[in-house]
Amino acid sequence: MTALNILQVTCIVSMGLMSGIYLIFSNTIMPTLRNVQSGADVMAQLNDIILNSTFKFLFFFSAVSSAYLAMFASDVDYMFRTGCFIFFVGTFIVTLFRNVPLNNLLKEANRAQNRLADVWRQYLISWVRWNHVRAISSIVAITLTCLSSYN
Repeated sequence: MTALNILQVTCIVSMGLMSGIYLIFSNTIMPTLRNVQSGADVMAQLNDIILNSTFKFLFFFSAVSSAYLAMFASDVDYMFRTGCFIFFVGTFIVTLFRNVPLNNLLKEANRAQNRLADVWRQYLISWVRWNHVRAISSIVAITLTCLSSYN
């Protein structure tokens, strides 16, 4: 097994773990918080708690490794590279430019208790939509990277 093979396997595993996080938010956590009176407050707390060292490592490792494999690993086939590209754009870029700004807006509204109901209502629409993009992108990416080994 080469260093490239090890990177490919660890990239797929990290994408799978991140996919599980995105999916559990879309499937379970957000529908639950939508029906809880203190949903906005709980979500603001979750956004703080999730930023721990394990999550940060998985998030950044999956992003960096998928970006590297998509753009620079010339020995990797097209399907694998495409999966990595989809993962990088559909999870990392979406998180930075869509989900994080919404998290910051919710955190500020929760702290100030200013327009919290309006912010939460919009958050439930926008953040969940973008999280679905992350979940679907990661599932497609894992599928493509795994299928590439069968070519």
